[in-house]
Amino acid sequence: MTVAVLGGIFLGFFPSISKPKPVWWKLIVVASLLLTCFLALYPPIGGTLLDAAMMSTNTVSSINITVKPISTPTSIDATKSSIQIEDYSKKTRTTKLVGSKELVESLVKDTKYILRGSMDTSHTYVTAERIIATNPSLILPYMFGLDERARILYFHVPMAWIACLAYLISMVYAIQYLRKRTMEYDRKSASTALIGTITCILATITGAVWAQFNWGYYWNWDPRQTTIFVLLLVYGAYFVLRSAIQQDEPRARLSSVYAILAFVTVPFLIFIIPRITESLHPGGAGSENIGPVLSTDEDALNPFKQIIFSLSLFSFIIAFFWVVNVHFRTVSVSDKMKKMFLK
Repeated sequence: MTVAVLGGIFLGFFPSISKPKPVWWKLIVVASLLLTCFLALYPPIGGTLLDAAMMSTNTVSSINITVKPISTPTSIDATKSSIQIEDYSKKTRTTKLVGSKELVESLVKDTKYILRGSMDTSHTYVTAERIIATNPSLILPYMFGLDERARILYFHVPMAWIACLAYLISMVYAIQYLRKRTMEYDRKSASTALIGTITCILATITGAVWAQFNWGYYWNWDPRQTTIFVLLLVYGAYFVLRSAIQQDEPRARLSSVYAILAFVTVPFLIFIIPRITESLHPGGAGSENIGPVLSTDEDALNPFKQIIFSLSLFSFIIAFFWVVNVHFRTVSVSDKMKKMFLK
């Protein structure tokens, strides 16, 4: 992930944040975004028998189980059959699968399946409802308690990180303006702050959707939701300040000072306060890990999951720089046109 972030930042500033991007650069952005969306949304999610055992017993449609038939189907009654199966986890487990005769008898030995099902109360058999996929080439790992909702994390988390990156860059350009008094730095600071605020809003919206599925409410003033709302108010005031001052020099000077002070709140609102208070969001006080994507638990360190998340970070970072580049050049042309008409 570190390589993805650094690579995205390097490409983002290449050849310059203020110059048009070459065609090959744009193709990389489009290709990486499309690949990210494909890998995050298309492959089925496949858990293990251990995942099924950890879920609430008899919870239907809560987990996908990757299985491998290792015995001949046995009839239970007129409607159901059973078969011995093993999963594809590193620690292979064997159990009995129970389902409709049509489903069980359709399973072919030594074939890989993902089935929708649930574990019984005694953890001795799995009840299957339907086949999700047969011999899938790609399988997304199951994240405990999230199921299909885990897909949104590949969009929600990068958006939040990019917002922090944007506010950092905005502060750096604000410092550069105060040092050199060049209006170009003020425009760069404002552009990165604007696009960063848009990504922050998108992170808030995707987080609210995730909260609805997992907590039952779109908004419940969880510490993480509260602090990101305060952060949006802080940077909302930044744009109010800019719009309230008409003269270029005073606007650039005051907004640069404000951008520096505003970024001081970012570490506290995003990284410190949510982690020292109890929260439903992963990473709060008392939480065992910092989330299903960055958890250091052995079961969470799935290589494919990390590859997709790293690709998502890379693609959204360079897309962010592309949007900033277009916005900056648009504002620059607009300012030049205004000066021409004023003359």
